[in-house]
Amino acid sequence: MSVSGHISAFSTRWTFFSESIPGKRVITFAKIVTLSAILAFLAYEVHQVGWRVVLQNPPTTPIFYLLFFLLYFELPVVELFIYRQTYHFPLLKSFPAFIKKRVLNRDVIGYSGEIFFFTWARKRFETTDEHLAKTIRDNNIISSAASTLVAIVLLVIFLFLGQISITDFIGDSTGYYVLIAVLILVVLIPVGIRFRRYIFSMPLGSALTIFGMQVSRLVVGQALQIGMWTVVIPEVPLGTWFSYAAISIALTRVPFLPNHALIFAGAGIALSAKMGVPEAPWASLLLVATALDKILNIGLFGLITAYNSGHKPKTDESNQ
Repeated sequence: MSVSGHISAFSTRWTFFSESIPGKRVITFAKIVTLSAILAFLAYEVHQVGWRVVLQNPPTTPIFYLLFFLLYFELPVVELFIYRQTYHFPLLKSFPAFIKKRVLNRDVIGYSGEIFFFTWARKRFETTDEHLAKTIRDNNIISSAASTLVAIVLLVIFLFLGQISITDFIGDSTGYYVLIAVLILVVLIPVGIRFRRYIFSMPLGSALTIFGMQVSRLVVGQALQIGMWTVVIPEVPLGTWFSYAAISIALTRVPFLPNHALIFAGAGIALSAKMGVPEAPWASLLLVATALDKILNIGLFGLITAYNSGHKPKTDESNQ
């Protein structure tokens, strides 16, 4: 069976299962258990700092909230233009679907957004299921390669800035590991280009364009994120924020990982002492950012779903 056949079959089975009564119960139970475990871990970390101290230190500068909103909408905006490299569709009418894709990937489980997007796009794009499946696959491969490159660059910067001692919490061999990772990346890039037709089907020119867009998105996104942290806790060295940025990117690349924001918040608070970050304002910052992310996710997802429930897609109009 072809790639598109597998994705189409899985999408059909998942839709049938998720809409059945037993499926809804299993999914609801799994969500509750997973979310409860993550929230318990986060609550424990905040308890270690002190709830009262954390709640008394929320970010007060408006720049923090401006950067947060820019960061939130950056991914769906860039993905909108990335998929426009392959398909022609109305930007404004399609934008809600990319927001929904972001919410599902970040707040439900990794790659659930891709399944939603495949189901949504096949009704609106003038393409075959196989071509659509390959396009989604290719974009994910390119996104992973871009994330790996940016994460390694951040770690290298973090390693050589020397603003904090990484040997205190990672070990003396870190430099060797980073060097090995860079060498592997240097080897894999030309190998990937040489055998790209066996890995993905996208033309090289389009792949390089999208790769550049993905790298730019990640760089801008991390700049916004580090800016959020810096304006609230300016005394922390830039090297520390680079390391947190690398952790953030790494978490987004873990397959099927649910609730990235909550997991990063818990991990960020747990590492604060070793990273030399003031615990109370850092914990408060992460909790506020996570809460805002959840509020936006629930609100936008609900509005989009409610709107779409009363509007059927018009294939002919959407492809003009």
